[in-house]
Amino acid sequence: MNQSKKLLFYRKNMNIINYRTFEVNLGKCYTYNNLLRHFTDVFQLPGSFGSNLNAMNDGMRDLSWFLDEEENYKIVLNNKKVLIKKNPKMLDEIMELFEMYKEYWDNENKGNPTKYNYLIEIQ
Repeated sequence: MNQSKKLLFYRKNMNIINYRTFEVNLGKCYTYNNLLRHFTDVFQLPGSFGSNLNAMNDGMRDLSWFLDEEENYKIVLNNKKVLIKKNPKMLDEIMELFEMYKEYWDNENKGNPTKYNYLIEIQ
């Protein structure tokens, strides 16, 4: 693995090569409003989820609305250095969000983990 990449989380089979990839430009996520707009664009959050952080978190935890039949996905968090320059505390906040999502994905449905394989890396 490239030394500039860091694997954050993964689940199940890491040898799968047909991940659906979502690229998050952390350099655009230096405020909560920017984060909300960027995640809405990248993950195509439906308007029915609302336009606030709680709604975004609900959408990110519920994978079924954007994964359809695909069971494997990869989230690449790019431009960490740009975010650190703009708002270093926001990087910690975003990492906490992904920790929360991972916890939910791994324990979805009261102990029955999600069927999806996932990989999250930061660059």
